[in-house]
Order: sequence, then structure tokens, then C-alpha cells
Amino acid sequence: MRPVFRMGALGVALAAAPAAVLADEFDTVNFNAGYTRLTDDNVFRLSDAADPNRVIGSPSKGDTIQVMSAGVRINKPYSLQRFELGLNLVDYKYSRFNFLSFTARNYDAAWRWSLTPKLTGNATTSRQQTLTSFTDFTGFVRNLRTVENTRFDATYQLDGVWRLLGGVSESKATNSQVFVADFDTLQKTFEGGIRYAFPSGSSWQLVARTSKGDFFKRPAPVAASLLDTKFDQAEYEGRLNWLVTGKSSVSARLA
Repeated sequence: MRPVFRMGALGVALAAAPAAVLADEFDTVNFNAGYTRLTDDNVFRLSDAADPNRVIGSPSKGDTIQVMSAGVRINKPYSLQRFELGLNLVDYKYSRFNFLSFTARNYDAAWRWSLTPKLTGNATTSRQQTLTSFTDFTGFVRNLRTVENTRFDATYQLDGVWRLLGGVSESKATNSQVFVADFDTLQKTFEGGIRYAFPSGSSWQLVARTSKGDFFKRPAPVAASLLDTKFDQAEYEGRLNWLVTGKSSVSARLA
């Protein structure tokens, strides 16, 4: 896929408004809008030998896609708390294969909470909707994949350098079509660990995670295809963030 041109701008109504009302990144409310025009010379990722007339009923494999977006972001601190909200509409218009057109309604929200200066954390939720790439999906139909994530985590400062970490999260992925490359799943994860924070700003941490997953649209295992209905997952992670100088840092992760 190659871009023809890309342009980001505020909407007409905002552009015509006095400069005093236009938000910047430090304001509580920010509005955004954008327009992108793309060309893709092989939308369905057909082989060079494939005849598009026979396979997809079109003399061309390519298409032009117009993407228009509009959204708002809210960022409001209050005492020790911070509240964030983002709403975004993204409209995808295909000129030739218009059955692929769709409008994504995405959002993300966060509460950066603090009960005391020593006990802090995050409560977040998000939703993202995308069209499945035909690199993975060969059904020649539109499959919209919606991913919703919710997470709550906490950090407790034991003393000047040691931190206790904990969190719980849920991730749900659904498809509008049967998509065998990545089935509809619901995964719940619990984690806990420790962090050592050096006075220099560097830190290392150890975290253990355990997850339980459910292919919630599959009522029973499919023995012939070796497809189960649930899965368990365990992970142990070590992470290092080293501030080498004021202008350089090194991050490493082993899991």
C-alpha cells in the first residue's frame, strides 16, 4: 500500500474560529480531524498469476481508499487524580470495492488514580475496530475485528526504592466473520511483582502473570481440527530501564 498524499487539519468550523479558542496539547479539551488518501494496487493480496476478473469480478486488483477522521480528547487533572478520555470516528471509503467501507467508532479512557503519594495506579479501557488484512484473511468479504481492553493496576511504594506491583486485565476480541487465523477470544490476566527504582531514575522489575482464555463462540472442542475451547498462559518477565546519560537510555526485557 502506498500513500498518494496525507493531510491533517482541524475541521472547517474550528479553522474559522478565533485563534483563542483553538486547543493545544496543554488544554483540557482538544479536537482533531484528518484526511488521508491511499492507493493499494492489490487489496486482496492476490498472486501475480491470478485473474482478478475470475477471482473477484473486477478488472483491477487495486483501489483508492479515503480515510476521514474526527475526534476529541479530554485531559483533566484534579488534585492527585488525572482523568483522560478520547473519542474518535474513522470513516474508510473504498472507491471500487465499496463493500469494504466502514466507520470505526474507537475510544479510550483512563483514570490515573492516587489514594496517597505512595499508592498510585491506573484504571483504563479502550476499544479499537479495524479491517482484517487480506494477508491473513482470504474470504473476499469484509471482516471487522473489534478489540476491547480493560485494565486496573496499582503500585505501592514500600520505601525509597522498592515498589509492589499488581494488576488485573481483560481483553476481548470479536470478528464480524468466522476468522480462523485469530478466533473470537476473551482473556483475563492477573499479575504481581516488584520494582527497584534507583535514585538516578533507572529501574528493574520482576513480574509474574497468569491468564485464562476462552474461545467463547466455540461451545465444544473440535477434535478433528485440534481446536479447543479454552487455554491457560503463564509468563514471568524481567525488565530493565537504564538511564545511561541525560540524553540516552537502554531498555531490556526478558520473559
